[in-house]
Formats: sequence, structure tokens, C-alpha cells
Amino acid sequence: MRWLIPRLPHLAANVPDLTVHLSAGGGPDALDDVDVAIRRDDFAFPGRVSGTRLFGERIGPVCRPDLAGELLGEAPFAGATLLHTRTRPGAWEDWRRLTGTGPTPDASPQQTFEHFYLTLQAAAAGVGVAIGPYALVHDEVTQGRLAAPFGFVADGTSYHLLSHRPPAEDPQVARLLTWLRARTSHLNAPKP
Repeated sequence: MRWLIPRLPHLAANVPDLTVHLSAGGGPDALDDVDVAIRRDDFAFPGRVSGTRLFGERIGPVCRPDLAGELLGEAPFAGATLLHTRTRPGAWEDWRRLTGTGPTPDASPQQTFEHFYLTLQAAAAGVGVAIGPYALVHDEVTQGRLAAPFGFVADGTSYHLLSHRPPAEDPQVARLLTWLRARTSHLNAPKP
């Protein structure tokens, strides 16, 4: 939602015969009520589903830009509220495992939100520091609404376009895939 909604006008202009209905659902039943889905491969895709990789996931701490300097000081994260998301409760631990650094959860104030959208809005509002997926925060970091003082690291997962038939067998899915790849190619570039 966070990535796709701002790009819906461009999608409509470039793939005009496509009707988009957004749903925040996820998991193995990703295609029960829809034709295509964009999902992270943190679960096994059902055998009846075609999955086409779009880009790899990268994660990193994000916060309001004026708070970034405090995180990089002599006592990184000291006093910072760690923001969590119920849909990825282990995000901070994943980042610590991947980087070998980071705050100790029991030594920091905590706040949990239901969805990444809310967690990232709270980070942008200065409530605390969240682990942000690069694809979901790229626009805000580029525009200066969020800062990523430690950069981003690959977490070993990827986003995929899931469909009932492979794109080669479905022209509409193929057009969507072409559009998605053009709009996400920068997300595969190795950046900090």
C-alpha cells in the first residue's frame, strides 16, 4: 500500500486495462480472492501460484531527520523509543543479527503499532525509531521526511509478484510485471 498508492496514477496511465483493488492481506492464501498479489517471501508460496521476483528486501532504522544525529552519538539509541510493527515483531532483532549492532530492546522504551504504515508515520512524526523496509521508506528518505542514519542491509527475503498463471501465459500480468520492474529497478541497486 505504502509504495503502490502514490504510483497508482502512473500505473493507470501505463496499464489502462488493469483494475486495481488493494487489500492489506498476506500469507499463503495471498491469491484466494485476487488475481495478483505483491508479497514478501517470508512464507512458502502455494504450488498453484506463480511467483516472479521483483526486488530484495533491505531494512534499516529510520527516524525524523532531526533525531538522526542523536542516534549516531556516543551512546547510539540512548533514550530512543523503539517502534515495532505487529506484522514483523522481530524486525529490530533481525537488524541487530544482520549488523551485529543496535539497541537492546529491554533497555529502551518501546511502542508497537498494528501495521508498518502506522509505525513509519510515527517515526516521521518523531515518536521514535522504526526498522523500515527500504522499498517502503525510499520516497520519504529521498524527500527528507525520514532519515536512515545507519543505511540499509539485505535481510535475505525478496518481494514477488504472485499470480495464478506465469506472466508469459497472461498478457495482463506480463504488462503489470513490466511496469513493476521499471518502477522498482532502483530498489535492487546496492546502496547503504
